[in-house]
Amino acid sequence: MVRYPAPAGAPSARPVLDAIRRDIVEGVVPPGSVLEVDVLAAEHDVSRIPVREALMTLVGEGLVEHRLRRGYTVTRLADGELAQLYSVRGALELAALAVAVRHVADEDVAAAALAHEALQRAVRDGDEREYHRASRAFHAALTRPSRMPRLLAVFDRVWDLTDPYRPMDDLGAQEAARLHAEHGAMLAAFAAGDAGALLAGAAAHQENLSARVRGRQFAPQAPPAPSRRARRRTGAGRHAPPAGDDPCDGQEVAVTASEGKAEITTSDPRALEREVELRRAQLAGTIDELTDRLKPAAIQKRALASARERASAFATHPDGSPRTARLAAVGGVVLGVAALLVVRAVRGRR
Repeated sequence: MVRYPAPAGAPSARPVLDAIRRDIVEGVVPPGSVLEVDVLAAEHDVSRIPVREALMTLVGEGLVEHRLRRGYTVTRLADGELAQLYSVRGALELAALAVAVRHVADEDVAAAALAHEALQRAVRDGDEREYHRASRAFHAALTRPSRMPRLLAVFDRVWDLTDPYRPMDDLGAQEAARLHAEHGAMLAAFAAGDAGALLAGAAAHQENLSARVRGRQFAPQAPPAPSRRARRRTGAGRHAPPAGDDPCDGQEVAVTASEGKAEITTSDPRALEREVELRRAQLAGTIDELTDRLKPAAIQKRALASARERASAFATHPDGSPRTARLAAVGGVVLGVAALLVVRAVRGRR
């Protein structure tokens, strides 16, 4: 799979970034779950800095959301967005296959056949998690000969956004066999260099996948999070799932330990509508921003945003009120330095 560079200046962020991304994509941490910086830092035996850098990278990829004084959560798609992403994914795959089929080499056929064998074993064993991995590897093997890194990077990114919803779970033996037969027909056309048959088979396969997604609800709702006191007492959960939609549930709230503020998910229809519109805007901009995020200016902007966040956390309490003791200390230091400079200037004139 195509992967993106770790944030500049954070050598330990790469393994943390890869591990968090893998947990999200494979559904280990479901959509809507709270990602606590302190918990992640302890899990990976690193400081908070590489964790924050990794999370900000995942924010740019669309896998994680961040809100000031509310922390980080795994992105949860709005109704209909998963089907939209499947349509985008299918269009990107067809574009890559149209080029790839003209450049197929023997090693490409061997790689695709190997991925197809792994997929067949997953179907035979009924291993849903391995089926998702093998299916992705198979489609990647078919598109790789296109030698179009930017298109494949976008394709990979969109796949990351759809995988957390585990759309192929609970396929059933008959449907799994049908989809696997479609994979076999695509492999045969790929090996023969038959562009027409490959594109037709891929289009039909994509339509079947999209129909399955449209016909089911793949927005998992994580159970309410235990309170911070309960988590300390029972050690429950690596990451707290989001709070329920009942604003009267005062005990079951999502707590971000790194910032110490409890929040309850709103049920206000107007607020929910704003959330949906914001999510749609974020997704619409994801593809346009994919290549821009690798530019030095974009990396510098993310670093500046991280610095501002740290400065805000230093100067204000989670509720937004100023930390007067810290500000007074900083003010005292500034005044002391200014006084020292004045004294030196007066002595210099004498």
